[in-house]
Amino acid sequence: MALPASWMWRHPRTPGRWAIPQGVLGHQVPVIVPTMNPVSSLPTRWAAATVLVVSLMAVPLVEARYAWESDTGLAQDELATVHGLLETGRYAEAVARLQETPLPGSADWNNLMGYSLRKMSSANLDRAEKFYQAALRIEPAHLGALAYYGELLLQRTDRDGARAMLARLRNACPAGCEPLVDLQRAMDAIAPKPGPYR
Repeated sequence: MALPASWMWRHPRTPGRWAIPQGVLGHQVPVIVPTMNPVSSLPTRWAAATVLVVSLMAVPLVEARYAWESDTGLAQDELATVHGLLETGRYAEAVARLQETPLPGSADWNNLMGYSLRKMSSANLDRAEKFYQAALRIEPAHLGALAYYGELLLQRTDRDGARAMLARLRNACPAGCEPLVDLQRAMDAIAPKPGPYR
């Protein structure tokens, strides 16, 4: 099976060298292929195809995620800016910054938006909940969304819902992780105190 001619070009200085142009894999891949003429035998064509396939396998594949499709969907400097705003308690500014780059298909973006809305002084728990739910629809084992959604449920005094998020966190990180510890501490902090009649 020969590759389409549009996929390959002959190296100008070396007649036995072929390469795949920039548009196919995002970079040129030099491949040593014996010079073939149309009358060459089938074994030579199979050898050339084998060399081509082996050469392509040796090249690192182009990552499926690009800078604009990173885990957060934001460029790293933008993410650092949003985290800086959140760490200093400027939640309204973080919401505004996130709204400048709307990425509803990103679990991290939805999680950050939910967190910012939940932590604002005029917290909108309903909107925050929608963003957490969207994050968990995109990535059901998103550690941050599970923990923060659990905290939101605790704010609403829904201990059963928070326990469900805690159980999902235990399944997502059985060896333990910071979001699991944080949610467990939040639950322990509001645990009903045993009275004399309990």
